[in-house]
Amino acid sequence: MGDAMAAWERELWEANSGVWISRYTVRDATGVILDQHEARNDIAIDWATNRYAQRNVYTRGDTIETRRYLGHFEGGRLVIESDRLVGVAWPVERRVILLNFRLKDAPTETFELITLVDERHRARVMQHIAGGRLAAVTSVFDEVRVSAEPAIDAAGNDLP
Repeated sequence: MGDAMAAWERELWEANSGVWISRYTVRDATGVILDQHEARNDIAIDWATNRYAQRNVYTRGDTIETRRYLGHFEGGRLVIESDRLVGVAWPVERRVILLNFRLKDAPTETFELITLVDERHRARVMQHIAGGRLAAVTSVFDEVRVSAEPAIDAAGNDLP
């Protein structure tokens, strides 16, 4: 549970909660851009119930895609499982979280480095590995925390 964490680890998770907006750029292993889209990520944590929820809303032109992830803290790590993926994340140092996940329906494993630049900005990069090779890299640019209060609760429900 969350109580197995050092104070700095809890503070880091809390600093990463809220509402973040950004722009994703996905490149293949040769550097060719495969996809670019805007995103809004809502992240909620409830230490009392040991719940974590994340809602990602991706916008590509007129198309909007929403993905939801639920998790809990175990042994100082965030354990995530959804219909789409399974993963684990853990604080590496006072500003950095490492996330490792794999998709359930594809042979792709992702390693994501999330760096809290300051209280309102993050830097993120994902390496996508498939078939034992680097398949793609996702860079998340201009990520800004627009609110400390997410529009979801820690069970993943939308708030009014």
